[in-house]
Amino acid sequence: MPGEQLACLLPAIHAIMKRESNQVQVSTGIPYRGFKALLGKLSALLRPAGDLSLDKDNEMTFVECKRIIDKFSIPNQPASYYDKIEDACFEVCRDTYEFDMSEENIRKLWRIANRLLEEGIYPPRIPFNNAAWIFAIFNQRCDSVDEDFMKASYFDHTEFLCTVAEVCEKLTRDEVGSTIDKLYSFLVLANIKYAWSYRRTKHKRDIDWTNWKRIWLILKSDRLDFFNHNAVNRRSKSSQTFEIRTNSRVADLPCYRGSVHNSRFRFKLTDGHWTECELAFENAEEKMNWIACIDHVIHSIGHDAHPISGLLDSSLSTVSHGVSSISELYHLSLNASHLDLTALEGRRQLRKCHLDRSRQQEDEKQRTTNMTIGIQSLFMDIDSNGDQAITMDEIQSFANKFKISADEARHIFRVCDRERKGKIDIDEFEKFFKRYVLKGKMSGKFVSVFRDTFKREKRISSAALKCKEFAAHMYNRQHSIRTRNIFHGLEELHNMNRDEITKEDFAEFLLNSKTKNVKSLSEVELFDNLRQKLEMVYEKEEVDELVQYVQNRWKMFLKFRRKGISGKVVMTCGHGTIEGLTPGNYHLNGLANFRDLPPLIPKHTFVAEVKWDPSPDHSRPGQLIFPSSFNKEIRTEIATNEYLSFYGCRFADSSEIEISLDQKHWIQDFQYNKDYLAEFVGAVRGGSTLERHEFPHLDCPLEEDSGYFILGKMTETNGMYLTAFRIPLRHTLFVPSNCIHTNDYLKGTWRTMLAEEAHIDDVFLCRTTATELEKFSFSFA
Repeated sequence: MPGEQLACLLPAIHAIMKRESNQVQVSTGIPYRGFKALLGKLSALLRPAGDLSLDKDNEMTFVECKRIIDKFSIPNQPASYYDKIEDACFEVCRDTYEFDMSEENIRKLWRIANRLLEEGIYPPRIPFNNAAWIFAIFNQRCDSVDEDFMKASYFDHTEFLCTVAEVCEKLTRDEVGSTIDKLYSFLVLANIKYAWSYRRTKHKRDIDWTNWKRIWLILKSDRLDFFNHNAVNRRSKSSQTFEIRTNSRVADLPCYRGSVHNSRFRFKLTDGHWTECELAFENAEEKMNWIACIDHVIHSIGHDAHPISGLLDSSLSTVSHGVSSISELYHLSLNASHLDLTALEGRRQLRKCHLDRSRQQEDEKQRTTNMTIGIQSLFMDIDSNGDQAITMDEIQSFANKFKISADEARHIFRVCDRERKGKIDIDEFEKFFKRYVLKGKMSGKFVSVFRDTFKREKRISSAALKCKEFAAHMYNRQHSIRTRNIFHGLEELHNMNRDEITKEDFAEFLLNSKTKNVKSLSEVELFDNLRQKLEMVYEKEEVDELVQYVQNRWKMFLKFRRKGISGKVVMTCGHGTIEGLTPGNYHLNGLANFRDLPPLIPKHTFVAEVKWDPSPDHSRPGQLIFPSSFNKEIRTEIATNEYLSFYGCRFADSSEIEISLDQKHWIQDFQYNKDYLAEFVGAVRGGSTLERHEFPHLDCPLEEDSGYFILGKMTETNGMYLTAFRIPLRHTLFVPSNCIHTNDYLKGTWRTMLAEEAHIDDVFLCRTTATELEKFSFSFA
C-alpha cells in the first residue's frame, strides 16, 4: 500500500524462507518461522522479544506483524527509526538482486516496489495496475512480453524488479536516475507536491505578518515542510513545519500587489488554532494545483486515509483503463502530470477563473454596447434630416435649443470634423464623445448639454426595468399593483398640486399610500399561485402603458422652478434628472459617486525638463535638477480624495481598500517645531528634498496649523507636477509606494506609519544657474 513503510517486512521474510526451502510458498499468510528469523536480524533495532508463544507452523497476518514490531520498538525514536528497519530488511534480501545499476538506485527501486505491494497476500506480489503504471513511466518498449504481460494479474516482487532492471538497460544512466528519483520522492518520501514559493506567516497573538521569503515548499501527507534549499530527493531537516489537521482550512486570495513582490498568486492556509500562512506563486494554474492538493490532504486526514493512496488509485485507473498492450502505454512518460495527480482539479479551478473573467468581459462588453447605443441616439437627435451625417447647420440648430453661442458650436464642429470634410459621420462623433465628453477632457456648456442628453438617452432605454422595480415595491408594501390604481393615484396627486408634482408628494405616495385609489391587498382577490399573480401584473400591454405614463409624468421635473418675493426665478432644475433611484438599500459612497462629472484636477505647478538623479551609493541624497526658469514657487490646495487621486493618494479613513505590508511597520507621533525647516532641513541635512520609496505610509495631522504636505509625479517626458496640500485635521493621508512626496514643510504633531527598514530614494532640490547648481526650498503661492 502506498505510504506503508513496514511493507519492507514481506520481501525480507520471503527471501529468508526461499533460502531455507528453495521453493515458493503459495499462501495468504506470513509464516511465523520466517518472521521469527527476521526478528533475530532486527535485534539491534528492537527490544528483546522473548518467546512469542506461537507455533512454528502458524501463519500470521501483515497486521499482526506490524503490531509485534510496534510492540517491541524502542520508544521515543525519531521518524528515521523506521528507515533503519527498512534498511536492515533490504540487507537481508540484497544478495538476491544482481542488477547493472548503482547500489543507491537498487535500494531506492526496492523501496518503491515495497510501496506498490498488495497487503494481505504472501508471497509479496504487485497488482497489474501498479506494475503497468511503473512500466509506462519507464517507457517500456518490449513488445515481445505483451502477451504474457497482459495475462498476468499480479507480479512477483523479485520478478517485477528484474523486469524494471531490464527496461532500465535500454535507457541512459541519467534517465534511469531521474525517473527513479522522482518515483522515490513521490512514493517513498511521500512528497505529494513541491516547488519554490513565497511565504509569510502570522501567529494570532502577533499583530503583523512576517516578511515575504522565498522558500522550497514540500507537501507531505500531514504537513508542509519549508526548506531554504531544494530538498525533494533526500531526507533533510526542514527549517519550519506547518501541521495540517482535519480542521485546517485553505482559502483563495486576490493577487498580492506589494512594494517588493507584485502580482503574486496566493492563498491562505490556517491550522484551525493559532497560525496562518500565506503562500504565493508565479501563475494562477500553479496556485490552483496547490489548493487542490492541500484540499485532498485535509480530506484524506479527515477520513483516516493516506493521501497518496487516493491519488495513486485515481492515476492507476486512468492509466490502465482500456489498455490491451504495452505499446498503448508508450506515450505515458514520466512528467509532472503523472506525479502531480491533482493537476486536473487545478486546471478545472483555473478554467473557472477564466470563466469568471469571461463573464466580467461580457459585462464590460455589454456596458460598452449600451454606451454606444446612447451615443448613437444622441447622434440621431442632432442629425435632423437622417442622412447619417451632421452638418454645421444641424449642430447650430441643436445649440440654439439650449442657447449656446455660435462660436462654441463652431469649435465643437471643428474638433469633431477631424478630416475637414464639412460634415461629421458617426465614427468621428463617437470618438469625439468618448475622448472629450465622457473622459472630461473638454469643458463648456455644449459639452454639459451633450453629457446630460446622453444620460437621458440611457435612462429612457432602462425605463422598463425601473417600472418593474416600482411595481415590485408596491407589492412588497402590500398594496394593489393593478396598473389602473397606480394611474388613478398619480392623477389624484397631480390634481391636488395643480400643474406640478414634487418629490415629497411622490415619496408620500410610495411610502404611505394614503390615496383612496391604492387599495390594500386584502381588499382584492387573492391568488394561490404567485406566478399567476405576477404574470397578470406584467402583461405586455399593461407594462408598456405604465412605462409611457411614468416617463411622461416625470417630465414635470424638467420644468421645476421657484420664484422669489420679487417674482424673479431664483431656482431652476437642470437638464433632466441625473439618475432615478428605486426604494432600497444603498452604499453612501455609491450614491455620491457621480460618474457623469469630469474628474477634478488640483491646483498644481508643472515644471518641464526636470532631471531626477539618484545617489549612486545611497549614502546621501541625490539631486533633482530644475531648470533655471523655475521660480521655486508651487501652488497650494485643500486636500480632498478626488484631488489626492491625481497623485495616486487618498484619505485612508474614508476608504475600504485592503493593503498588504511586506515588513514590520510602526505608528508613531512626530512633533515638527516651527524651526524644523531652517535649523534641520537647511542647516543640518543640507537642503530640502523630495523622496520616494517602496513602502507605503500614513500621515495624519493632529493640529490645525500643520504645514504643507507636498506631492508630486513625473511624466514620461521628464516633466513634474507639484502641489502643496493642506491636510484637514485628523484626516489620515495614505501615501502609496513610490509616490513622490516630502515632509520637510510640516508643522505641529503628525501621526505617521513608517516601515522598520527600507531604502529611501531622496534627492536635493537643485536649480541650474549660470555657474553652478543651486540648492533651494519651495515657496508657496
